[in-house]
Amino acid sequence: MVIVDQDAFPNLAHLTGEILSSWPEHSRYLEKSLSGRDPALLRHSERLSKMIVRLARAIDGGLPTLARDYRFLCEQIVLPEELHFRRHDRYRLDNFEDAYRLVYADAPFMTRYMNGLLMSDVFWVNHCQGLQHYADRFLASLKPGADLLEIGPGHGLLLTLASQTPHIGSVSAWDVSKASLDMSRHALDVLGVERDVRFEAKNIFEPSIMNPENGGRFDAVVLGEGFNIIDSASFPMTGATLEKAIKQKLTITCIITGERPQ
Repeated sequence: MVIVDQDAFPNLAHLTGEILSSWPEHSRYLEKSLSGRDPALLRHSERLSKMIVRLARAIDGGLPTLARDYRFLCEQIVLPEELHFRRHDRYRLDNFEDAYRLVYADAPFMTRYMNGLLMSDVFWVNHCQGLQHYADRFLASLKPGADLLEIGPGHGLLLTLASQTPHIGSVSAWDVSKASLDMSRHALDVLGVERDVRFEAKNIFEPSIMNPENGGRFDAVVLGEGFNIIDSASFPMTGATLEKAIKQKLTITCIITGERPQ
């Protein structure tokens, strides 16, 4: 049985109950995911849950829609992809053109996908640990007045955490998907972010991205590639050690802080 202290973590309890009301078979996974969290991670889980509960009020269908899309993510996207990766040592969509045509350019699919990822940031322990690391270590390490760029802002939680960090000077977001940018912008409005965040539709694979004028615009960039590595952390999926996850090709969230070579 999944037990969450409703007095200490009311929003986390609310999200957990919403998922289990329509997907009781997921209880074993959630119990394993939540029971092993230390107090600091539980507090961070509650912080994220509070943001998601607020976002749900502005989504058609509210929390039940998020719960359904989370199940869709788990059963229809992640499971088939992980099985394919373990069998073939590669993902089904292994080039940008196919990924853009079948995923990023498909607004309804992207909406369901991003809704599911939003919930996963609480319930997949590696995602939650990654966001905790981002908030407590990465953002805290930036110099006062730093200009931060996030590439692929998605559901907007990272942008919100950055916007809530007083010593950061400016926050910008790039994405190739208009649906993703629209969702991010809407999320920040719903969450009451008052900081001016600059959104730009950009494909980072375009040669123009490497133009000299882009070179000195930002002090920190959040994306899926590192440069010179100055800090890193790895968080395996629920129920797995890092060694087991590597051996069995399970999901691992990797947080890498890098700097551009001088």
